[in-house]
Amino acid sequence: MSIERVAVVGVTAVTRSRNKVQKYAQNIGIEELEYLAPEKFDQLIKIFETQDAVVSVVGPAAITAQRPLIEAAEKAGVKHIIPSTFCSMGGEPRSRELPGYENKHDLQDWLKEKYPSTKKTPITWTTVNPGAFIDLILNSPFLVDFEIRKCQSSGTMATRN
Repeated sequence: MSIERVAVVGVTAVTRSRNKVQKYAQNIGIEELEYLAPEKFDQLIKIFETQDAVVSVVGPAAITAQRPLIEAAEKAGVKHIIPSTFCSMGGEPRSRELPGYENKHDLQDWLKEKYPSTKKTPITWTTVNPGAFIDLILNSPFLVDFEIRKCQSSGTMATRN
């Protein structure tokens, strides 16, 4: 099978500070907006109107504040959203008892209620639960070293140039 056509994906970063992402955001659009401010809701809808999907990467303090962001995506016609609920044990009910997980579970509960997978809804969503100890793996060069661009897997090192 051959690939005759390659789809071009347009990416737009919505950020509160253009200067913080500009060095990482080459060849993508950048929109500077205080996106969690209620008075910016209509502007956020306008930005999302050209997007098929939204991946939210807000920090831990803004987890529950994503509801208006998700609702703006829905109003704009976005088809799919991946909210910032990245956690190592998001699918484990007992993790609700751990510090830092309550807001993530609350948002997931809200998503399940507002956009249930058993009904046709205007937007679909996915949460990412990468597995236990992911924070340790990503924050130490033991398995993944982002600075020297090396990854250890099964006793071998792979380098990306």
